Amino acid sequence: MTLKEKLVYSVPEFDFKEFENDDDFIIICFFAIFIANNIHNADLSNRCADCVNWVYTTKHPEHEAILEQIALTLFDENLYEETFIALLTTDVQKHFEKSIAMWRQGSVQ
Repeated sequence: MTLKEKLVYSVPEFDFKEFENDDDFIIICFFAIFIANNIHNADLSNRCADCVNWVYTTKHPEHEAILEQIALTLFDENLYEETFIALLTTDVQKHFEKSIAMWRQGSVQ
């Protein structure tokens, strides 16, 4: 299953086709914003978290950059919510924490 197939299957409300871009990373940038905009919807949050976990467990070729993009988008939008983070696997949570820590360290320097 590809990332696009996973998104269509799990989160059909996210219509990435409107962005007219086939690049997985660009699609994930928009998906991160979609997550942020829907973080208080429990059903969507669960399905979005499933997709984020899938990116990690399948070791998508760009999984590190994808996870970093999602973590930083949520953090930047002040939507780094514990309820959503709790839906992620421990490994994904650690990756998110590492991304944010690195961003904070870089923004201080």
